[in-house]
Amino acid sequence: MNALICAIVVYNTKIEDSETIKIILQLKERYSLQLKVADNSTSPEIIAHNNQCAKSLGIYYYSMNGNKGLSQAYNIILNDIFKEAPDLDDILIWFDDDTMINENYFEVLQRELFKS
Repeated sequence: MNALICAIVVYNTKIEDSETIKIILQLKERYSLQLKVADNSTSPEIIAHNNQCAKSLGIYYYSMNGNKGLSQAYNIILNDIFKEAPDLDDILIWFDDDTMINENYFEVLQRELFKS
């Protein structure tokens, strides 16, 4: 099955304070989700905290070392995906760090994407 990659850009937000990240982490195992977070934070304390938090939670983490904008944050995640899986079989889903989603979202998404 293709992987569902959830990509989120945060800005001066602790990873555990993002409602979107919380929900994705709760559903990660059930739906085989990968979580990639690009951090546009300008606070060294938040960057250091997010780096450690991401490691402990199994999140792919990319510090932008400051606010480089959404396009550069998106590109760092895309470039990493292309390096990892150049055959492009995976599904990438972009979320804001405050997107409200529920379990039904991934259930319907997988059913529709992977029906025979």
